[in-house]
Amino acid sequence: MSEFEFGKLEDDLLRLCKADQPDYDQIRKVIADGANVNAVNRDGRNLLSAEFWNCCASGEKFPQITKLLLDNGFDAERFGLACISQLIFSTYDEGIFYAAKLLLEAGAKGTKEQWDRLLESIGTEESYQRCCDGNHRCKNIYYALYKIVDGARKSIPYSDIDLWTSILGKKINSVFVCSEESKPVQIQKGRRYEIPDSILFEAEDRTLIIEANPNIYTRANPVPALEMEKRVSVEGLRSVIGATVTRITFRHAEVKDGTTGYRQPNIYISFSNGISIRFSTNFGEVPKEDTATYFEIGGSGADITATEWINDWLGEFPEDKGLVDRCRNCGETDEQIKAFLEGI
Repeated sequence: MSEFEFGKLEDDLLRLCKADQPDYDQIRKVIADGANVNAVNRDGRNLLSAEFWNCCASGEKFPQITKLLLDNGFDAERFGLACISQLIFSTYDEGIFYAAKLLLEAGAKGTKEQWDRLLESIGTEESYQRCCDGNHRCKNIYYALYKIVDGARKSIPYSDIDLWTSILGKKINSVFVCSEESKPVQIQKGRRYEIPDSILFEAEDRTLIIEANPNIYTRANPVPALEMEKRVSVEGLRSVIGATVTRITFRHAEVKDGTTGYRQPNIYISFSNGISIRFSTNFGEVPKEDTATYFEIGGSGADITATEWINDWLGEFPEDKGLVDRCRNCGETDEQIKAFLEGI
């Protein structure tokens, strides 16, 4: 019996890919020396789908590793869906979305049952992140992942779908819905408005889409399947036109309606002109409706503590954790650290 799971060179390749800081030149050398990127073990599992995805603390390297192996002959058609199935339960970050997208674009194929199981797994994890874990940032990674996998399965356009981070730094040129029937309606005195369908924030090359629940992702312009001649401007959001999207954060809240408690998602979008919009789902906050998804202008999250703000920041920029820890060890308060990070 061989001492190697896949073969000597293949085991070396897997070890190199697993490294926290992969040596990409060395990976290329091992492949050039003859490592088979499509090798399988005794169970018939490929070296990537067998164990690579579950060995890492961060998915930051997943897209680069995936592209390198695809460029060197990795058979995405044969192993792609199995890899995505493992990605779902790996690092729970942006890396899984971008690696899966590369595998889909490279031609991942499967039976109806395989596609069904994969979509069910993604949907289940999305629901868990929202309802059980209260991690609405992660939930929206899985939402976008579901959309691209479903698009690949149905052979409809999906490659332009991206995460909300792709709109950061872009100037908003218009805010609209796609028909008069989708137009937001005021549901409480003040500035809360129900989202019947989707609200779209259009920049020069991409559009940020906020759907009811709320869900958030972007698409390249022009957004496929939209009947642009039916678009209706959202007058209540004209104030953000010309401003740049500076920050998108997620916050979980526990809301009580009488004796019943609810786990509430909140998405905050901040703009360069100081305006912030909160998108959320009503659980007793809006008297007129029981389950309306709504937005409110000025929901800046000012009630978020400095510690909560820093946690949101580290969710978006995990590489700054060491910096925050050092500042805290030096005696700086979270208010001071927040002020410093805002100035970066």
